[in-house]
Amino acid sequence: DEDGSPLLRVVHEVETRTGKRAGRLVQALRFGGGAVGVDVLFDLDPGLPELPRVGLGTALAPGFETARWYGRGPHECYPDRKAGAALGVWESSVDEMQVPYVLPQENGLRCDVRWAELSNGAAALRVDGRPAFGFAASHHETARLWKAAHTCELVRRPETSLRLDAAQRGLGTASCGPDTLDRYKVYPRAYRLSLLLSPRSP
Repeated sequence: DEDGSPLLRVVHEVETRTGKRAGRLVQALRFGGGAVGVDVLFDLDPGLPELPRVGLGTALAPGFETARWYGRGPHECYPDRKAGAALGVWESSVDEMQVPYVLPQENGLRCDVRWAELSNGAAALRVDGRPAFGFAASHHETARLWKAAHTCELVRRPETSLRLDAAQRGLGTASCGPDTLDRYKVYPRAYRLSLLLSPRSP
């Protein structure tokens, strides 16, 4: 890189399961000072339908059970319903971040997050946003939530699933009320996510 730090740049051409072009994913990883800078461009094909979210996801090793973040909280909030969630520093267990809706569905997001930490008591992973991102941590994968018809069908995984979002759709879907307003919908275009990942002492 220009400042001398090691840089890894990866470009992915992405297709749907049916072979239709979905767009490009460009990742730039910068290493230095014990941290990793992650800059991601989601260049989505305009032929795609409206999307539920755009972002990254990973699973952490079992034991990362405490979440702290500077953003909106303490309860879940989404782009179309976040006025009642105050901006501050919050702490929660990963289990407490979930909302046990009778019909399992999308839940647990925190909006306008500047930084978030997940700790196992001996070490912590810190994620700083440049400037902000959507944050969720769960013991249930998104795919499992969609497959389950009742909360009792969910099986808690020991790993913590971490989601870091550049964009997230509002919750209204017109299934039992009005659809979310157009400004809260996620349409295919270019989205960017810029993060700094670093290990911390809890």
